[in-house]
Amino acid sequence: MRLTLAAAALIALAACSPKAADKEAAPAPPAAVAGPQMKPGEWRTTVTMREIKMAGMPSGAMNLQPVVATDCVTSGELDGFLKRSAMDEDATGANCTMNEMKTEGGRFTGRSECTDPDGATRTMQMEGSYGETRVDLTMDMSGQSPRGPMTAKMHMLAERIGDCKS
Repeated sequence: MRLTLAAAALIALAACSPKAADKEAAPAPPAAVAGPQMKPGEWRTTVTMREIKMAGMPSGAMNLQPVVATDCVTSGELDGFLKRSAMDEDATGANCTMNEMKTEGGRFTGRSECTDPDGATRTMQMEGSYGETRVDLTMDMSGQSPRGPMTAKMHMLAERIGDCKS
């Protein structure tokens, strides 16, 4: 899925890092996914940064306005949606390890730890729900940035809004 979990994680991380590149999440080991099957089509994704705290950054210095994107998502892109780790590799080129990814009955949770090329580390936790036409995700991140300790909280809502336009 172009702008769902993986992209949401990338947006959250890119907001906190000076380095950014377009990379898609790497496949995680196969896992059984029990729950609703997401439908291909036109999806609108809204990512909202709820909070960013970073050493040396004044409160309110970051733009926390929602980012909205619309993408045509194919059935092939949806096949591995919940089997992939949105946090195996991120926008900063970090090496990330998925410590946990559980999906069951339309709910999911995940936890990952990342080490940036410069040695900085961070931990990310996500949880949410998914259905045929909706994904609702929250993610908390804490770790070290080039400026020192940082935390971030974000929310992502993706909704199927119809069939893809030809």
